[in-house]
Amino acid sequence: MANGDSMRIKNLGIIAARKGSKGIPDKNKTLLGGIPLVEWTLKAAHESKLLDMILLTTDDEEIVRLSKGYRIEAPFIRTPELSSDSASMIDVISNSINFVISFQNVQIVNIVLLQPTTPFRTSEDIDNAISVFERNDSETLVSVCLPSQHPEDFIIIDKFGENSRIKLSAQTPLGRQQYEKVYFINGGIYISSFENFIKNTSFLNTDTILFEMPKSHSLDIDEPFDLHMAEGLLRQATENKNVWEL
Repeated sequence: MANGDSMRIKNLGIIAARKGSKGIPDKNKTLLGGIPLVEWTLKAAHESKLLDMILLTTDDEEIVRLSKGYRIEAPFIRTPELSSDSASMIDVISNSINFVISFQNVQIVNIVLLQPTTPFRTSEDIDNAISVFERNDSETLVSVCLPSQHPEDFIIIDKFGENSRIKLSAQTPLGRQQYEKVYFINGGIYISSFENFIKNTSFLNTDTILFEMPKSHSLDIDEPFDLHMAEGLLRQATENKNVWEL
C-alpha cells in the first residue's frame, strides 16, 4: 500500500481460537469428522464472498499452521494474558483491531466475529448474515436459533445434591404451543459496525438484529456431549439424510 493510499476493509472477519479450554482439552484442535474443530470455521470463512479480510487470533502455533492452508492472516501470537480463562472476548477483539489499524490509513467498517465452537455455521450463513446486516439500520447483529428446551421449563434450585429443592420455578405450565417465542444465541456469528464496537465495546443492545439459523447449523460445542451430538449429525449427513435444514 503506497503512502497516502487508504485501505478500506468493509467486513473484517475475526476468528478467535485459543489453545486452552475447560470443558474439552485442546477443544479447537479436537477432531470432528476427522478434522480439527477450528478448521470448520477456517474453511467457512475462507469460502465467504463478503469477508474482505480474515484475521486469526490464537496462542497456538499448530492452529496458525492450519490457517495458512486457507490463506487466513495470523500475523501475531496472542499473549498469555489474552489466552487465559479470565480474558474477555472484547479484549481479544480489541487487540486484533488495534493490530490492524496500526497500519497507516486502514479503515474498518464492520467487524464479524466467528467462534470455532459453532462448526456447522456455513459460508452461506456468514454471507447471508452480512447481507441482512447491511440491509438494516442497526449497528449490531447476532446469530440465533430456536432452543430445544424452552426457559419456561427451567427451574432454579437452592443447592445441589440429593436434598435439592426448587427455589424458583416457572409459572404454571401452559403447554408449549402457548410459550412465548424465544431464541438461543448460538455463538456462530456476531457483527458490529466498527464505530459501535469502539464506542460501546459490545455486540448486543436493544436494537441488535437477530439472524436466525437452523438448529443443525447452530450446535455450540462446549462439552464432550456436544461433540457426540455433532458426530451424530455428520453420520446422518453421510447417509444422505436431510439433517442440515432441521
